[in-house]
Amino acid sequence: MAESRNRDLVARRRRWSVGFAVCIPLALVASQAWVAHAGAAVQSAFTPITPVRALDSRKTPAFHFSGGPETKVWQVTGGFGIPAGATAIVLNLTVVNTTNTTVLNVYPDLTPTPGTSNIDVLPGRTTFAVVVVGLSGTGAIDITNAFGSADIILDYFGYYAAVVPGGPTGATGATGATGPTGPAVTGATGATGSTGPTGVTGPSGGPTGPTGATGSTGPTGSTGPTGTTGPTGDTGPTGTTGVIGATGPTGATGTIASSGITGTATVGVHEVSGTGTSGTAVTLTNGAVFATAASYVCYGSDTTIGNSGVDVEFLYTSGTSFTPESSTTDAVKFVCIGN
Repeated sequence: MAESRNRDLVARRRRWSVGFAVCIPLALVASQAWVAHAGAAVQSAFTPITPVRALDSRKTPAFHFSGGPETKVWQVTGGFGIPAGATAIVLNLTVVNTTNTTVLNVYPDLTPTPGTSNIDVLPGRTTFAVVVVGLSGTGAIDITNAFGSADIILDYFGYYAAVVPGGPTGATGATGATGPTGPAVTGATGATGSTGPTGVTGPSGGPTGPTGATGSTGPTGSTGPTGTTGPTGDTGPTGTTGVIGATGPTGATGTIASSGITGTATVGVHEVSGTGTSGTAVTLTNGAVFATAASYVCYGSDTTIGNSGVDVEFLYTSGTSFTPESSTTDAVKFVCIGN
């Protein structure tokens, strides 16, 4: 009951930020990737949603764990606003009514059970954790309980879906044929005119016998015309250009980084965990900081024995500072996820 109220308080504090988060530039969203279906590399983007309770096994007995080890298959896509193309789900997992110390694992359906747990639970204690888990090809997840009986609650507050790449470039059209070159024509050379006669030589002191007249030069024969140049042959058509091959898929991006409040720099979505004091601001440094106050959400619980029912809510000052608040001044264990 205390965890439900804590979740409702956080949801009311955060409703204004859900609409704002939709306005985050697409360049930032596109850079946030998630590997989902086993063996398939998919470029994905995170989409926040209004928190919704998807499953409560206290009301759905088919998902009550009656004795471990036991595995349940939960269909995620197709309901509560999660589309069929989703590749991963971001949820809050709450475990109640446990009879043994146990561990729970959440992982993609049809894949081996991982060697690490998502949540460790003590008998009779209510425990919760933020989980980001990839989906199988059919959009389902497996939930495994190791020991004893337990009830589970799943609250969604975001999902990842694949970014559709651009299609291949179409083939280049063929080039048209070149037209023929016209014939070249050279004009004929005209005939050379005849040479006129040479004049007579005048008399000298003594008479010289007359020189006989020089006979006229016969006309030079005309030059025959130059023959025409034959036409140039047609140029054959240019061959078509081959099609461009399709672009291969983008390689997979690794899992979301997790760090403390002074973590090293990470790209895209990451988790930050740590312990603070109720009423005292927690300041994030180095790569642990978030983009804005609206780009992340925190969950927390009072760590003092006997105060597990104390409500904890968060005041988000900026991307680098938030304050856990409750009715005590105890230490508060928290985990935050966002951009």
